[in-house]
Amino acid sequence: MKRNETKRRKTKVIFYLDLSAQRLRETFLPQSRARRSGMEEFPYPLTVEGPWPSTSTKTLSSKLQIYFQSRKKSQGGDCKVKVSEESGVVKVLFKSEEIRDQVLAKGDHCVTIESNVVKLTVFKPGETVKKKEEPKAAARTGGEATAGLQQPG
Repeated sequence: MKRNETKRRKTKVIFYLDLSAQRLRETFLPQSRARRSGMEEFPYPLTVEGPWPSTSTKTLSSKLQIYFQSRKKSQGGDCKVKVSEESGVVKVLFKSEEIRDQVLAKGDHCVTIESNVVKLTVFKPGETVKKKEEPKAAARTGGEATAGLQQPG
């Protein structure tokens, strides 16, 4: 009799542990997956391009994150930044459509990275960007690659 009773207790303990683990998975995994992907919480993207100085992806990402979260600097708000190392294109994902539209409405965006002022081109994904004619001075000093970089003055 004692043997069966011990076996039942072990079975109950294992059952409760399995049930607890399942509840934990159901409670926490869906949220962590949503946090990792970022698309569910931040569904309003913008594409950001610029003549990035040679800097680490982490530095670029954090500078842009700070800039686009600042209401004062960019008219932005709650967002996430994703940097594509291959293409140099940056996606900024906003929590609300209103904030994304405010950033677009601001027009000119500049951020300082490694003592260089970088002029940003901001647009909705899928839209084409109208290229402005480069100033003749920029064309003489190095062309398109350095036209958006300026030393802060």
